[in-house]
Amino acid sequence: MKSSQRLEGDAFLGSPVSAKPLLPKLEFTPRSSTIHADGGNTGSVDYPGPLGQALNLTSIDLSGLGVFYWDALGTMYGIYIGPCNGSDTNLIQAIAVLDPETLAIESAWQLPYTKTTQLNTAYTQVLMETAEIVVNSVGGQIYILQKSEDAAGSPTIGLRRTIDLTTSGILKGYRLLNTMMDSAGNVWFTTGVLDGIGGPAGISAGAATNTSIIGYVEPDGMIHSLEVPNQDIGQGIAVTNTTVFVNTQPSGKDDHADAEGFISALRPGPGTTIDVVWNATDKAGSKRKPGALARGSGTTPSLLGNDFVALCNNADGQIDLLIYAQNASGHDIQPICTVPLWQPNASWTDNGPMVHFDGKDYGVVLENMYNAPAYADTHNDTNGPWNNLTGQVPGISKILVAGDGSGCHVAWTNPGRTTTVPILSTTTGLLYEYEQSAELADEGEYVWYAKAIDYMSGKTVWKARTGAGGKFNNNLRTTLLSPEGTLYQMVTGGVVAIRDGEC
Repeated sequence: MKSSQRLEGDAFLGSPVSAKPLLPKLEFTPRSSTIHADGGNTGSVDYPGPLGQALNLTSIDLSGLGVFYWDALGTMYGIYIGPCNGSDTNLIQAIAVLDPETLAIESAWQLPYTKTTQLNTAYTQVLMETAEIVVNSVGGQIYILQKSEDAAGSPTIGLRRTIDLTTSGILKGYRLLNTMMDSAGNVWFTTGVLDGIGGPAGISAGAATNTSIIGYVEPDGMIHSLEVPNQDIGQGIAVTNTTVFVNTQPSGKDDHADAEGFISALRPGPGTTIDVVWNATDKAGSKRKPGALARGSGTTPSLLGNDFVALCNNADGQIDLLIYAQNASGHDIQPICTVPLWQPNASWTDNGPMVHFDGKDYGVVLENMYNAPAYADTHNDTNGPWNNLTGQVPGISKILVAGDGSGCHVAWTNPGRTTTVPILSTTTGLLYEYEQSAELADEGEYVWYAKAIDYMSGKTVWKARTGAGGKFNNNLRTTLLSPEGTLYQMVTGGVVAIRDGEC
């Protein structure tokens, strides 16, 4: 897969756009770097991105590569899970400081890979200012790492603290899923399973989860927790200051027709308790949608500034975008607005909302993933039919939410078909995502493109071919932007890097 090329001719479609900033900058300074850009899961950054000017593409063959993060100094971190010394039975995990030009490892913290030490790389958190890294293992350990420099000025990553939740007995054998530190230094955690996504080499995804554990660990080690019976957690959490937003989906006795899930706002409580500031029920429907990973809501909650929180339900027939007020209080609160998405019996998403404030309204971008191919273990069939996205219903939509909460409506829908988590650059005004050529896929040839969409109009600005075959399938992996403006697309075979070149 290693290659370097300049994209020309049929590989590039569209016209380069102006480098003039098109959107207001973020309303806040991100406290942390996450797979969804920050702790509020906004999916938007002030970093630049490719404008489509003589694009240069580089692909690096590293199949165990997970995701990248950056701190406030622009230090690049990468997570790798894969063979150690070429052995598929001897696996290693590493969190590393990377050279942003070559992706060479400058320093790394390593952990052997077993059923219980498997890291939840998707929900790792890098604290921007302190260069602390919060990551957990499925077995119940939380690791607090920190980047520093040695006497020669070279970066090092050291283990600063380990929190072992198994010794407390509160996990009750369930798999740890989320961890995130709040502004007071409390480390929040949830149990749960990313349905359908296990580890490499046949590592189990964990036992069925009929109860969710939500909790936090104070800096002095005191543990607070609560149990949510017959509800599962399969998505990330959102954090602002010391408030945490968590959504759950029906499990156990709650898994029936016309089921319900929950969205809750939580804060530290007195003693060993957790304060439930508010909660709301959402429609979880009667079953999973075709291609869905989640039984209920498939979306990680996203925060719209300090005003609202957005997520989708799993209503039968046609799912809805739900917008709630962050400052609500009480039980069974109602959304301030509800927007049906896409078409009846062809409506679903497993990716969290991308959100941004334009100075007047909030924009929320969602992707239709109805009938998307399942997440694939590609060890045995890299180029198999699981690569074919033509059965997935297209639609990338932006919904406008009035800043004063007076209403919301669909602003535009782009006819794209994607399974990636997209990212918005406020500097270029472009939304970056990744898709497949439907025409070629119908002929059995799987060709992949990076794509830029004008955030204001929804029109495709440019599209560039990245490669063909299963190794270039993102397979639910994310799209990222670096501080210097490189577009990184995580794919099954490693990573594709796209930069503007000289005209």
